Amino acid sequence: MRLAAACLLTIAFVAPARAGQISWTTWKKDQIGQTTGSATGVVTLPSGKIHIHYKGEVGANSCLGPGYPSWEPASTFSGGSVGNPPGSGNQIALKGGAGSGTDTIVFSQPVTNPIIALWSVGNRSMLQRLHILRRESITLESGGRSKEYGGRSIRVHTSGISGREGNGTVQLNGTFTRIRFKVPLAEYWSAFTIGIPQ
Repeated sequence: MRLAAACLLTIAFVAPARAGQISWTTWKKDQIGQTTGSATGVVTLPSGKIHIHYKGEVGANSCLGPGYPSWEPASTFSGGSVGNPPGSGNQIALKGGAGSGTDTIVFSQPVTNPIIALWSVGNRSMLQRLHILRRESITLESGGRSKEYGGRSIRVHTSGISGREGNGTVQLNGTFTRIRFKVPLAEYWSAFTIGIPQ
């Protein structure tokens, strides 16, 4: 009886943590530009609203509100600690390249373990990288094909995230008031959005 109880206790400790609900950004306003773009959005949590101001590259394919891309299938954009994918649309488009500069996301108050969803990073013939400028720990939470272009999972490296038609979600571990990144190579376009655990 004691042995059985000890085995059950051990199993309870190694069981994976449950995925939590993520509140995703609703992007409200944007200004298209390669280095002078900007966007504002809001994340609604049970505890209140967090406002987001983004400055940097905002591509013409950015979408305020529902639309394109679908952020499907759900299994690509949820998993690990991410219990739900973003809704359709609501994304900032990036092309990257030498002239795209530094992109900065600023939160109206500190947030813990924010989630970045990425869609169509790179293409089948070109590896694209997003260099996160603060060397925090990044955890790959989910990845796989997109409904629109197929592809595969994004990958996590010590300096950031990469993809070859890559899709998925990552968690930035820690507490942040801002996130800064660069996209050094140009491609057709990719997209991102931000979520915050509830």
